[in-house]
Amino acid sequence: IFTRRVNSSGIAFHSPYIAKGASLFKSALKKILKTPKLRSSRWITTSVPKSEINDDYAMYASAKYYHNNFINPVLFYEAMKAIPDNAIVIEISPHHILQAVIKRNLTSNSLVLKTMRKHHSDNRELFLNSLGKLYLQGINIDPSPLLPKISYPVPAGTPSIAPAISWDHSQTWAIPTLDMFYLKSDQNSSSAITFDIDLSADSPDHYILGHVIDNRIIYPFAGYLLLAWKALARLLGTTYTRLPVIFKDVEIHQATLLPSTGIVKFNVDIKVKTGKFEIEHSNNIIVTGEIKEAEENI
Repeated sequence: IFTRRVNSSGIAFHSPYIAKGASLFKSALKKILKTPKLRSSRWITTSVPKSEINDDYAMYASAKYYHNNFINPVLFYEAMKAIPDNAIVIEISPHHILQAVIKRNLTSNSLVLKTMRKHHSDNRELFLNSLGKLYLQGINIDPSPLLPKISYPVPAGTPSIAPAISWDHSQTWAIPTLDMFYLKSDQNSSSAITFDIDLSADSPDHYILGHVIDNRIIYPFAGYLLLAWKALARLLGTTYTRLPVIFKDVEIHQATLLPSTGIVKFNVDIKVKTGKFEIEHSNNIIVTGEIKEAEENI
């Protein structure tokens, strides 16, 4: 059982001991709450037992309701059981004395917020921080009532708020490129795709420089097949690792000599219907052949 002593200045609130004062409290409230409002489904009462929850006094935020709250014990446990899963609970009080016990009784996906905290250096900041957390949970917060009323048009010397806002660059995200969004091509069409072979030291393609014949760096034959394979996969809206293919009648018309550094461009042109492809470099046809998707995984 979790208990905590609360300083109530020696007054036994929520008990019959203050019935005399509660009657004065009720009379004063009647002058204010002349037209009681119906409580919403989100209003979970801690003063009305379940057997009386449908009584008139319990259904409205009336003077009688608050009088009943004043002189009866707090049914905290019963109220906690009525809070649904994935709830947002806001404790409105001068000091968040109930935060710990509320969190103990709610599911981990619920959010418990406070509006003030005793001895906090800046309760305005604390309150605005809670509003921000509500906004992050998808609650449409309108902070305009908290701000001074603005008279338009503003004076010419009014500074811009842009310099006060900075971007959070603590995380980096991959930037999509056009070749990530190739859709399935018209099967009667011919589409050319350009590949850049980067031979710099920090590039994944740098290993190709090891393909040396007669002291010349030559682009490997298997590399042309891979280019055609990747090009067909893009046209079909998939990746080459998920696309089994069959090559036919592949012919190399000339070798491609590579520099020791820099970027070499190849254009791969494929007719999707026939599977015939051409690989071009510097306006010269390097390789021709035929590539088709295999009917079954090989």
